Amino acid sequence: MKDPQAQLPLRVFLLVATCFSLGAVAEPVATSFVEDIAEPLDPRQSRKEVDLDRTRAAARVAVGRLHFQREEYSLALRAYQRAYRYDADSISVLREIIPLQLALSRHDEAARYAVVAGPSESQDASLLRRLALILTESLEFEDALNLYEKASEFDDAEVTDAIEVLGFKVEMARLYHLTQDYEKAAAAFDEVREELEHPDRVDINERMKQRILGRPETTYALMGYTYIEVDRTADAMDVFQKAYKAKENKPRLAYRLARVKARAGEYQQALDTLQEYFDAKASDEGIRAYKLLKELLEKNSANPEAARNDLITRLVAMVEVDSSNTDLQYFLAEQYHQADKLAQARDAYGDVLELQADIRAYFGLVDLLREMRRSDEMLLPLAKIVAVTGSLSSLGQRVDAIAQDKALVDDLLSACQKRLEADNVDEQTSEVCVAIGMLALKAGRHDEADKLYDSSLELSAAPQEELILTWVQELILSGRFEKAVKTLREALGQNRVDSEQPYLHFLLAGALEMAERTDEAIQAVQKAIELRSDSLHLRSREAWILYHAKRYDEAKSKYESLIKDFGDDHSTRVGRETIREARFVLSNICVIDEDFGAAEEWLEQVLDEFPRDIGAMNDLGYLFADRGKQLERSLRMVNRAVEAEPNNEAYLDSVGWTLFKLGRFEEALKYLEKASDRENPDGVILDHLGDVYWQTKRHVEATDMWQRAMKAFEHAKNPSQRRITADKIERYRSSRLKTED
Repeated sequence: MKDPQAQLPLRVFLLVATCFSLGAVAEPVATSFVEDIAEPLDPRQSRKEVDLDRTRAAARVAVGRLHFQREEYSLALRAYQRAYRYDADSISVLREIIPLQLALSRHDEAARYAVVAGPSESQDASLLRRLALILTESLEFEDALNLYEKASEFDDAEVTDAIEVLGFKVEMARLYHLTQDYEKAAAAFDEVREELEHPDRVDINERMKQRILGRPETTYALMGYTYIEVDRTADAMDVFQKAYKAKENKPRLAYRLARVKARAGEYQQALDTLQEYFDAKASDEGIRAYKLLKELLEKNSANPEAARNDLITRLVAMVEVDSSNTDLQYFLAEQYHQADKLAQARDAYGDVLELQADIRAYFGLVDLLREMRRSDEMLLPLAKIVAVTGSLSSLGQRVDAIAQDKALVDDLLSACQKRLEADNVDEQTSEVCVAIGMLALKAGRHDEADKLYDSSLELSAAPQEELILTWVQELILSGRFEKAVKTLREALGQNRVDSEQPYLHFLLAGALEMAERTDEAIQAVQKAIELRSDSLHLRSREAWILYHAKRYDEAKSKYESLIKDFGDDHSTRVGRETIREARFVLSNICVIDEDFGAAEEWLEQVLDEFPRDIGAMNDLGYLFADRGKQLERSLRMVNRAVEAEPNNEAYLDSVGWTLFKLGRFEEALKYLEKASDRENPDGVILDHLGDVYWQTKRHVEATDMWQRAMKAFEHAKNPSQRRITADKIERYRSSRLKTED
């Protein structure tokens, strides 16, 4: 478990649970004075616990059926879900859960349960495939494949539409390709080709073929690229030809065949074939074609420098006859840059940007000009990046490197000032001021940043609301909360922003709360809610503000109201994530209130909807273990968390602590020592490790670990836990003195 100050606001249950770890634990063993050391349990407990779990499952099934008879379907579903978690081997429970979820329009939830469900004769292949499509839409490709594979096991040849099955085989192959399991993708495509090439086995006409393949040209091309990955070049050639017949495009066919020949090691033949693509001035394959050209020239030459020069010569020649091809122009600029031909690279990037505002070219130009130390020329590319993306964050690590380069920041600020003082000040200058102002914020140059923002407002001819809100977000991200509040309120007072826009008040509320002005933050967010009372997002911000301010009773009331009003709305995935986080926070608040039963219930509700949520498994497992209850079930849950994230210190601590409660001290050591093996381990982990050392008779190490834990608690401003650990050390000293006497 972690210290309360160490985690993000919405996933903080782990942070405070251990502050109350002495509230409900077993009596200490006779040889120990440490209050929260559990007595080893009877080894027969695991069998008793399994039997008890089955009894609990049966009881919940009965409750679920009673609710179902009363048409209380949501309550019935919850009872079945709890029963399943107690007895996952119960097929009868699964037969109730998924159909009920679908009837309640909880399609995402049904898909998640279909993934965790074990094999069962009751599974409907068609249903599994529909659920797999839901998972595909949410980009959960591996889970979607899991369901497709299950569906294949349950197909009934007499009732299953063979054409539909082939269509789903194509979808499976596509997902295998996306997850880079090319062997399985090729095998799935083989099955499809086998049926298509022997239509006598299944009566397949052109309309049915279209139904199976979707867009034949695209599907055959995907087959070809899959076969290339598994070195089946003859098959790749065959399906690329079929793609061409489906939609004739000779340049694209030339590119694809060049890919095949390159894979076969026929580099010169591949070059000759690829040239057909270039001769047609084609651009369908984008930058991939030029990357293939580079690869072939390198493979076909023993001299890397000669290959690089040959590539640039060819690219220049192509640009002369195809100057409007932005991918070609950009690739040439990149090659100049990599060859340290900086002046040519700068001109080539400029040629790209004359054709269109290509973000790749702006990124490349920023890198190049930084390398050349041409700060004056960096202004416009930086400004355009902000104009296109809304901030400099799209530059990733580049912006951090620039901000840390004090001399470069000085030069950029100076160049921006010169532009402001010039006679040709224009709208672009306003964009430059915004970009360099953001950079100044990143570099901690706040006064200069503020001046540039003011200048950008003066120069901006466009509506200023977007500029103001963007700047306020940057102020918040840089930790300047008071300045963000002042800026936004000034804009409101000057009517530069729409006071009826909910997001504006949402932003203001966040800045006020981070500035520790909670009452004003509540007023701001309530204004936003007045403007959009049906917004789950705004309502959750009000609850979070109260929670962040440690006004837990009020926060609890707001979160409970949120779940009451929106808990049954399954229309959006974002909304469900918000409800999930609300339940986590409510669990945390209940732990703070020492209402552990309610804390468990909120986590159970998370697992009802998200049965594989490892955070909820860990939190609930730790809660059980810390109170000495359902220890075998607790161990299963926290082990699942560690399996998913083997280096997560909180999860390792949970396993170690659960093993400790089970009396398996040597096993506990392995996990707790790994959890503490980092630069600044959490105080709770150190405290737990001290307890295990004490129990294994390593008393000196135990004391050392408790002392480290005290320092960590002091640093984290956790006086209550520090006092508990200090008491252990004092009792250790007393015990040692008595022994010496």
